[in-house]
Amino acid sequence: MSTKRASKGKAGDTSGVGMASGGRPSGREGDTKGEENFVPAGLIAPKEEWMMRELFLAHEGVVEKILEDEKGRALFALIRVSDGPLKAQVSGELRDCMRQLARYGLPDEAQELASAFKRLNGLPANADSLVYHGELDASARLSLALIIQSFQRGLGNSLQEIERLRAEILESPLNDNKAENGFKNLRAKLKRRLNTALDTVLHPSSSRTKIKGDSPAFSLPWGPWGLCELMHPSLAAIIHARRFVEKEKRLPTKMELRNILEEEYKADMARWKQKNEKKRIADSTWSDIWKEAGLAGLKKESGDATSAKKGRKR
Repeated sequence: MSTKRASKGKAGDTSGVGMASGGRPSGREGDTKGEENFVPAGLIAPKEEWMMRELFLAHEGVVEKILEDEKGRALFALIRVSDGPLKAQVSGELRDCMRQLARYGLPDEAQELASAFKRLNGLPANADSLVYHGELDASARLSLALIIQSFQRGLGNSLQEIERLRAEILESPLNDNKAENGFKNLRAKLKRRLNTALDTVLHPSSSRTKIKGDSPAFSLPWGPWGLCELMHPSLAAIIHARRFVEKEKRLPTKMELRNILEEEYKADMARWKQKNEKKRIADSTWSDIWKEAGLAGLKKESGDATSAKKGRKR
């Protein structure tokens, strides 16, 4: 059974830029009281380093400017908040793109199982003994609780349904194949979900989102405590583009954004170059990254909207 994600509401006409409706939704900048009550204090990462919050970042205030790309698509909004400074917010389209990239395009159930497998791998080698003797520290207890929660969400009622169908098979007439077919279909579906989750854990740099196979993965401080995870490069592109807009009050060019990513993720780039025995990422791969990020409409370079073929600067 799919776990539905609550979506943000929109207030006013922002030309495609998602705005928060009234109140103060969970995940808003500064709203961390619930996390502090639930997470051991030593595990809370500095907010600046926690990139998952970019998925929920929303500001209330007056939209002063909508920033559109060369194709007229709204990408970001500059919003004047109550205390004065301009804040940048992604469009609803970019936010949806971020959510899909953050999940590697996985269905919710498979993503929950993948999260459980990752956390399970992070437990101490003697976790079973520690559980038996009641010696788990707060961090491990929290991880164990989240593992159980993720397995419950990922499996849903699949196992109970399989047992129900198995019982029907035993009770049904020999010529009644309905329960048996339902059993086989559900079992196959569950196996595919588990295999997808395992593939995500074993091959974290690959993505179900279409992109060049030799594209790098960037290590982003993710999760509620800023633990680093290898994520899709297009997700990093959106996050750093928004931060650029908030700082410079304009859209970055592709070259500016590329320089930022190459600087921010030097270690990931170095590992990628060594693994693939290449000196640089191909321009075509960067083009795919911009496309998957929804940023293909950015100017290529300052003063040049698309390419040098125009023969003049704009």
